[in-house]
Amino acid sequence: MKNFEVSIAIPNQLWSLLQYCQTCFTECCGIDAFDVNSSSVRQWLATATIAQLRTLNAELYSLEQDLAILTSECEVASSQLNFVGSPREWLQLVKTWLNILREIMNPSIENNAAIPVLACRNPEEVIRFYSCLPLEAIATYPDYVILQGCGVELHFAMCNTLDPLTTTSSCYLRVNDVEQWHQWLEAIQLPVTGTPRLTAIKIQPWGMKEFHLVDPWGNLLRIGQPLSSTE
Repeated sequence: MKNFEVSIAIPNQLWSLLQYCQTCFTECCGIDAFDVNSSSVRQWLATATIAQLRTLNAELYSLEQDLAILTSECEVASSQLNFVGSPREWLQLVKTWLNILREIMNPSIENNAAIPVLACRNPEEVIRFYSCLPLEAIATYPDYVILQGCGVELHFAMCNTLDPLTTTSSCYLRVNDVEQWHQWLEAIQLPVTGTPRLTAIKIQPWGMKEFHLVDPWGNLLRIGQPLSSTE
């Protein structure tokens, strides 16, 4: 028999996501009314900003940590989800949500992978510029930085003789949602000419829908998605 009950409030961004997953609006359904699946998570991601995405990750991690320290003698309740369960049941629930989110945002990278190394002047400047994208700095050194997220990994190495106007560094990123990537980059309002710059999305004759980004160090990133059968 449980000795006491702990009430928890669902954090704001997590609740925003769960509302996209709600399939039934009658109170009797409780937790079963929320079907957290890849399709519903993608719908939420299409409307979310980078800041909201990072907040959601932090909220889920914090909730996971809070649940992990609770004893088995208690029950955890949420009036928002109309659900009462043991800490173990809640942990399983949160881990499932985390795994689905991470699968979508970070598809597994094969052990054999070609990873571009681009030039930069300062790793900290790279982190600031690319903060508009869902890329995290997973390793930072005085002369090197590694960014990773959404199945993409980019390396940047410091080059003291770098000239952004003459550099020939480039790479191609094949993504699942080219419009979303373009929207993230549009938020920093880059010009369409010069360095840095951002081009419009174009349909290319080789079967790709793509755009080009030139960053402040002259690196050309061609970002594209295969055309669907209806395009």
